[in-house]
Amino acid sequence: MYFQFKNNILKKFNKQNILFNFELQSTFKKIALNK
Repeated sequence: MYFQFKNNILKKFNKQNILFNFELQSTFKKIALNK
């Protein structure tokens, strides 16, 4: 039960992390293009 709970949290965190990294990369690309 505890491990299942822990895994669910890790999965949610990874999804958010991927989204965050994607946004970060697109932001850097915009900055690079504006130079």
